[in-house]
Amino acid sequence: KFQLIFRIVNGHFNPTQTTYLSICEENDNSPTFSPPYNWTVYENSPSGTLVDTLEAVDDDDGSFCSSDAINEEDNVIHYFILSENLTEFDIEQTTGRVTVEGPIDYEEIKNFTVEFFAEDLGVPSLNGTTSVLIQVLDVNDNAPMFEKLNYSDSIVENSTSGTELGVRMQVSDDDSGINAEIRYRISDGEGKDDFSIDSVTGIVSVFKSLDRERQQSYTLTITAYDLGSPSLEDNTTLFIAVLDIDDSPPIFVGVSSMYYQTENTEVGSQIITIRAFDADTSNDRPITYTPLVSLSSSPLPFFINGTTGAIITNDSLCTTVNATYVFNVTAQDKPGGTLNFQTTMTITLLVYDDNSIAPYFDRPEYVFQVQDGSSIGTKLGTYEAADRDICSYPLFYDIIDSTDVSIDNVTAELTANIDLDRDTTHLHKATIRVSDSGTNDVKTGTALVYIIVGGGVIPVGIESNRGFPVSDPVRDSSTSFSRDHSYFYDAYIGNTKTLTTSLAQ
Repeated sequence: KFQLIFRIVNGHFNPTQTTYLSICEENDNSPTFSPPYNWTVYENSPSGTLVDTLEAVDDDDGSFCSSDAINEEDNVIHYFILSENLTEFDIEQTTGRVTVEGPIDYEEIKNFTVEFFAEDLGVPSLNGTTSVLIQVLDVNDNAPMFEKLNYSDSIVENSTSGTELGVRMQVSDDDSGINAEIRYRISDGEGKDDFSIDSVTGIVSVFKSLDRERQQSYTLTITAYDLGSPSLEDNTTLFIAVLDIDDSPPIFVGVSSMYYQTENTEVGSQIITIRAFDADTSNDRPITYTPLVSLSSSPLPFFINGTTGAIITNDSLCTTVNATYVFNVTAQDKPGGTLNFQTTMTITLLVYDDNSIAPYFDRPEYVFQVQDGSSIGTKLGTYEAADRDICSYPLFYDIIDSTDVSIDNVTAELTANIDLDRDTTHLHKATIRVSDSGTNDVKTGTALVYIIVGGGVIPVGIESNRGFPVSDPVRDSSTSFSRDHSYFYDAYIGNTKTLTTSLAQ
């Protein structure tokens, strides 16, 4: 811009005129950019997020003349996006600020090449274009994903530590870089410590020796997780079946180490049942039982059925004292297989006394006739008793209520302890008692014995000799008594007679 002063010189007056002259620039420079431009933006950035600012340069100073006027704003540059159908970005027209406009997903588009347009306001207007590469940065927004919800495999029991399973679990992750680096772990499942997993490859291996009899199968939760921040993960289920081999001995089931049995057990009775089973499913051989082995000094009065496991008596269990039998019972796989396992158990059988029935005489009363004048030591008969108990132990005899006679404790033979004189006493009465030798509860039985000195009619069952006739009765004659008895014994003829009796007032 120039200031011009004009002066007129005519000799007399020298008038002046000031004039301003502006030099107007011609709009002859287009806006220019300084490529290359390489911008980055994170996926999932919200709308309005600043990506970068685009700036163009115009060498014109903006002093453009228009209609003889100076427009100092004519150097302003406006910006536009040339790329068609681009909805992900926007540019602020006057500032060149490029912002996120729509959703950006790294997994769909990883890079954008955007054409920008810059235009000045000169007359005529000039413009320039440039391309900008916008690289989308990955965000860990995709979790790893197993190919299957469930996997399954099998492995033989007793596999050594480090044995790999054959299953291979496939995992994908749509993220990239560290966000797509996958690691594995066993996160749950009963017995999960029996296995290990390679954290990088996901290969599952045996960590501890497997025993199908302890655990037949495993259901493990396998977790795949990425190394992004925050880390994302996915789970799958791995079912592992443990295959059986014949490696286990039989197991006793419901068998006690102590049993009790009454002595009154008949020979041939089943007293114990032994049960065992083989937990190995691969073994189809039945369980057998070997002969019992006595650990006692006395032989066993029973045996075991090798097929059924029934223990059966083959001899009497009777004993004068409680007997204890200690023996071993052995269950085994049937011999002849590739493996032959057996299990032995010690059992104690206590046989206890069961003296439930009292000994008895064959009749409640006995009558024995002895000659008058028999001396001390005269044998007055033998009165043996019996015992219905299966275990009939020795019987012992004694006299309860008389000293006139005695009885042999073992043979039950009765003997006179005094001289037997009819004039003194023509009838002697004694109660004999028999006792068994039970250890827990002694049982007894009794019988009444009448000893007749000489002859006579004896009323059976009377408690004393009151009412006996004073003189000898005559055969078939009538005799009076103070009690009514319908049954008598005639010592003369040795048999019973029916007699007529009457009650006297």
